[in-house]
Amino acid sequence: MSEVKETGVSAHMLGLIKSTSSLFAMAAPEVTNPVFRRVIADSVPDLIEMAYDIFLYQNKHGYYQVPKLNGQDMNQMLSSFTTSNTKMQTGTNPPH
Repeated sequence: MSEVKETGVSAHMLGLIKSTSSLFAMAAPEVTNPVFRRVIADSVPDLIEMAYDIFLYQNKHGYYQVPKLNGQDMNQMLSSFTTSNTKMQTGTNPPH
């Protein structure tokens, strides 16, 4: 019992919630009963919120830290992008 830690339990919880939400999202279009399909599809946002709550818990306790860029690196990345003046060609018109 001494080997069971909050870190491991919360990590398993997060993994299970994330995999379950993926499976629900993949399963919903396959369900033929419209009521059951809606129940499955409507569960995905709830699972996403639960995963986020678990992430916040882990982050608060230092179990799951998200690395942050320092300000200089973030500004360099943001300023490295520019707008394009090129028109996008759609697949509806054949090329000339």
